[in-house]
Amino acid sequence: VAGLLSYLGKPYENLLRVDIVCHGVPSPKVWADYVRWIERENNGRCTAVDFRDKGRFGWRAHTETLYLNDGSKVVSGETYRRIFYGHRALRRSCYECPYKSVEHPSDLTIGDYWGVEDAAPEFDDNRGVSLVLVNTARGREAFEYCKPVLRWKATEIEKSLQPPLKAPFDEPSDRGLFWKRYDSWDFSRIAKSYGTLTFRARLRKKLKRAFHLV
Repeated sequence: VAGLLSYLGKPYENLLRVDIVCHGVPSPKVWADYVRWIERENNGRCTAVDFRDKGRFGWRAHTETLYLNDGSKVVSGETYRRIFYGHRALRRSCYECPYKSVEHPSDLTIGDYWGVEDAAPEFDDNRGVSLVLVNTARGREAFEYCKPVLRWKATEIEKSLQPPLKAPFDEPSDRGLFWKRYDSWDFSRIAKSYGTLTFRARLRKKLKRAFHLV
């Protein structure tokens, strides 16, 4: 949006500016290699992807499902999600992004409402809730127009401040090592090293589940 405004050089009454709450932009090469790896492992061709399979796993799980061309195989996993949230595959500019705050140059900012369980628990059904930040009078006008067909609630901005609305993520100290390895390893090795839980994380997850059951 900032780039568009710079290019246009002046405001336009019929332009509605909308941006998103961005976690970060991952490398398209990593995604393409991941899909090819899935295809090789399953002897098929990927025809569709559900990045957040809410029907099978719910909104919070962020488990992607890849559908293959034979129509019967559905591959779900956490490999790509763990690589993404490890932040090593993000663009370098993401670590210095000036728009990781509530100050955006758009009329409306939209995104997943992480933290809705505290801000508006009656909306929390693990099926997905959208956050809308109204930034300008033009954005307010557009939102008022949409209100009749929305189920909405005004919430406190303090309860809406997910990490990308506060500051950029730090660049991982081993990002350089990750890319050095990426250029020399095959993807199966990358997946094993960066797309699975470490022993300590697996142990922590098991203990958490055990105490929850108790």
